[in-house]
Amino acid sequence: MLGRYLRNTLQVFYHCLDYRCIHSIPPNYITFFSLLPAGAAAILIIKKFFAWAIIAIIISSICDIVDGAVARLASRGSKLGDYLDAMVDRYREAFFYTGFALSGHSLEAFFALSGALIVSFAKARTAMCVAIDDHDWPAIGDMADRIILLILGLAIASTKPVWCKQQTVISVTLLIIGVVTYIGSIQRILYAKKLLLKVPG
Repeated sequence: MLGRYLRNTLQVFYHCLDYRCIHSIPPNYITFFSLLPAGAAAILIIKKFFAWAIIAIIISSICDIVDGAVARLASRGSKLGDYLDAMVDRYREAFFYTGFALSGHSLEAFFALSGALIVSFAKARTAMCVAIDDHDWPAIGDMADRIILLILGLAIASTKPVWCKQQTVISVTLLIIGVVTYIGSIQRILYAKKLLLKVPG
């Protein structure tokens, strides 16, 4: 849900990118580079360096946003690039939640990751049944929503408030992400139903 508004907000930034720099960087390189800070975030989460983990997640997310902008502005977009971008997104999230699982939140991390995969697959599976475009579907729990919730949870946990244990903050954050994504998956299933019922046979 927040992804659409975030992309619209960043349109101004896209046009400020140096045109020569855009042409010199293959977008797929940026896509794969986003895995490095994502892996670093997982390690930092395991070590409970949450403030640094936030920075790593933000860097990884910026790379994920910039690769598409570079592809569009330099007219270097491709079906392969779209495919790799979606696949790398799943790997990035798997890194994040693996970090949480190895830091003592295995059940909550599984709940959040499974919800993230299901809400993503709900749209992808529809495309296998009927032709759809790449517009934003009316559902909560998209990638931007999940990343923002993750960053907020880590930010609260890093302050170690007196009224709440650090471990509890992380657990609650992951549970919220799981609930939101499962609700979003139901929304997407209902939306897919409308599309599929319009197709004869």
